[in-house]
Amino acid sequence: MPNNDQILLGELLKQEADEFDETFSESDFFEFYSANQILKEYELSYEEIRVGIAGESHDGGADSIFVFVNGDLIKEDSDVKEKYKKNPDIELVIIQSKKESGFGEDALLKLSRLCKNLLDLEFIRDDFTGRYNETILSSFELFKKTYVSLVTKRPSLKVSFHYASMGVAVHDNVKKQAEDLVDDVKEMLPNSEVSVDFVGAHELVTLSQERPNEVFRLPTAEAPLSTSEKVFIALTNIKDYYNFISDDNGKLMRHIFESNVRDYQGKTNVNKEIQTTLASQNNEEFWWLNNGVTILGSDATTPEARN
Repeated sequence: MPNNDQILLGELLKQEADEFDETFSESDFFEFYSANQILKEYELSYEEIRVGIAGESHDGGADSIFVFVNGDLIKEDSDVKEKYKKNPDIELVIIQSKKESGFGEDALLKLSRLCKNLLDLEFIRDDFTGRYNETILSSFELFKKTYVSLVTKRPSLKVSFHYASMGVAVHDNVKKQAEDLVDDVKEMLPNSEVSVDFVGAHELVTLSQERPNEVFRLPTAEAPLSTSEKVFIALTNIKDYYNFISDDNGKLMRHIFESNVRDYQGKTNVNKEIQTTLASQNNEEFWWLNNGVTILGSDATTPEARN
């Protein structure tokens, strides 16, 4: 008999599926929905999630695969070598999604075999054609290309497995198989951080009900200048600004940049000069040399105004 979380999740899946013009099978929509919830912090588009879904057959137990660098989704045409400098954070995310009432060992056994085959940086794609589908092979090739391209920049590497189902409890044998999967990956990639996360009905319901923070506070060096009630000009410390745009885990909160059409443009001359200035020991006032940052919001106020 299903518990409350499973009942709520079943209704969530039904209502969410009804919002789409596209027709999904129940298992296909569960793959999309679980990936969307698990990757919520990356704020991927519908198309980006669909591209990462590996298909129905010959997937080696990986229903979805994504490669990120510093939180950015890496695609086939991404120029990672130019965009990312030293100490980038690389993450390979592999999701197994089964619309079943529990968690099984078989899914983890398949993932162990998949990783032993395709996390070998010398793997030859043609050797596995037919055994794994094209999306799987392309995704692991993309990871290999990304990791090798950035290896001289001393990256940190994380491999994250997420096993999603309608389940509630995880049997000890399944947990042991997860530990074996971690050991297998660490054997292939000794310097990596590896984790296996079980995402059941309770976790999926909780993720679906999370609401992004809509109020952000930026400390300023002095009282802001104001030319009107909702327009402010102020100086802030770079560290405070970094904290302002990051979440509690130090990750960039991408949704607050939806109104900002600009993004990091790589090693342009301007960016190189900014980096040189920041790294120098001179006494120049950095803020004099730049136009600053424009922040758009639906509302803005100062502590004095709130009081």
